[in-house]
Amino acid sequence: KPVADAGLDTSRPNNDTTPLVGLASADSDAGDTLSYVWSQAGGPATASVVNPSSSTAAAFFTVKGVYYYQLIVNDGIDTGVDSVQITILNTPPNANAGPDLNVSHKDTVTLNAASSYDPDTGDALTYNWVPISGGASLVPNTTVPNPQFAANNIDTYVFRLDVNDGLITSSDTVIVVSLNVPPVANAGPDTTIAAGSTVNLNASASFDSGGQSLTYLWVQVAGPVRTLTPGPASSNPWFVSDTSFIGGYVFTLFVNDGFDTSAPDTITATAGNVRPVAAAGPDSTIVHPDTVTLSGAASSDLNGDT
Repeated sequence: KPVADAGLDTSRPNNDTTPLVGLASADSDAGDTLSYVWSQAGGPATASVVNPSSSTAAAFFTVKGVYYYQLIVNDGIDTGVDSVQITILNTPPNANAGPDLNVSHKDTVTLNAASSYDPDTGDALTYNWVPISGGASLVPNTTVPNPQFAANNIDTYVFRLDVNDGLITSSDTVIVVSLNVPPVANAGPDTTIAAGSTVNLNASASFDSGGQSLTYLWVQVAGPVRTLTPGPASSNPWFVSDTSFIGGYVFTLFVNDGFDTSAPDTITATAGNVRPVAAAGPDSTIVHPDTVTLSGAASSDLNGDT
């Protein structure tokens, strides 16, 4: 009678091909040829045998658990039977916290664990996001795949994602860099002024999208040099234009939010000619007949024109 030998019980990783080896089967009768039949005898899922009529067969597993395979050998008259136990082990899940991100200060950021997966069929994953640095609060909580947070600080936020398949935890990290958005300078619209008049500059339309406090700097780039009062760092300084200059006073405004300086914005105040003032002298009473001298000498021109 032949003796079937299905091999030693073994443990194998999931999602892998496991060999079924019956080469140690034997027949004590010299010259007898053995035939082989492998079949699955138990297990949590079907894992069909490849080459079931060969002394060396195989099975591919996608569900973890304990499986049993039976080997029947026959020498043409008698039959021998043996079985082997194969334990398919749990495969760790794959945690994927998504790519590192650069975001703008004050943005709402969504973390994404959607690319995490478990190679074992049927395993459900649980999630846990752990803030490592940056001090962000996740909403609605840390256990959803896609929580959100507000990047309220100009900082680097680091989060660790832990995923668990019920047996094993795997982790991944993501880095989110919150970048400052430069402020926007607004020097106001160009204007036309009278020579010799007071000109008010106004930076009040400048803004910072992150709500940070601004500092100001006005720089004169054209026209006779003027002194800004109370100073060039004021948001609303003023100056007195030259009575003798007809043309443009050009000022450039820069604003800073404590992190970045804005692109420049420019205002031009164009001084125009001021009409001369005619003075024909005071009214007078004369005795007829008399010679009267008329005088316009008190007439004037603010620009100093002749």
